[in-house]
Amino acid sequence: MKRPKKNFRKSPTKRFYFKVRNFFILLSILTCFINLDIIKLSLAKVKNMKHVNIHETKTHLSHLLEEVMHGEEIVICKAGHPIARLIAYHSSPKERMPGYWQGKVKISTDFDELPSSLLAAFKGESE
Repeated sequence: MKRPKKNFRKSPTKRFYFKVRNFFILLSILTCFINLDIIKLSLAKVKNMKHVNIHETKTHLSHLLEEVMHGEEIVICKAGHPIARLIAYHSSPKERMPGYWQGKVKISTDFDELPSSLLAAFKGESE
């Protein structure tokens, strides 16, 4: 039994036109969503930092500094836009001084010598 031929109401050029049109409509919708602030993720929001406006920062600076000392990072915003970040200060380690242990450590004279029984054990031999 032969299958009936599919009869398209639209010509191939019209089908192509509708596919292209639908693609551009979808593209424009996606572009609108991407431009919204809801979709844009700033680095501060990704890290779940606390956002504080400038007035609140002036009022509660000592409290905010306590939170920073306990490891939290705080973003200071102006009109909803991040302008600064409060993070804990970590002092750099002291510079190394060459020769600090000089004269404090003594190495025995037989340090480099390996006993023959220990050498034989490493080689898998028995003495």
